[in-house]
Amino acid sequence: MCSPEKIVITVDIRKNRIRIYKSTLRLMDNPKYVQLLICIPKQTFALRAVEKEDPQLQTVKILPNVLSPESPCEIYSQTFIKKLKEALGNINPSKSYRLTGTYLSKQNLTVFPFSTLQEIQ
Repeated sequence: MCSPEKIVITVDIRKNRIRIYKSTLRLMDNPKYVQLLICIPKQTFALRAVEKEDPQLQTVKILPNVLSPESPCEIYSQTFIKKLKEALGNINPSKSYRLTGTYLSKQNLTVFPFSTLQEIQ
């Protein structure tokens, strides 16, 4: 079942950064790790909450004690941003973008359709 709450992340192509906001992490039950996923056939980017790191998967450790109560989690990954750029197609490499998603509680997954991509001015 989908949560009615919309979730926003930002992607800064130039800095190879994905910014996940604290409200998203709270909604996902403050996971220890998140897995970064791209599904090209469904044209989506997703975050999945996972309990342990898997070297075979794109998992990132969330360090809650490093974050202030208001600061977002910033993930820097040149490899992942490159894959995301390829999946998104023709986007400006010097811009930042916003994606709006939906939290799927049963899968502990947040899905961001590429169709929600908006350039940040």
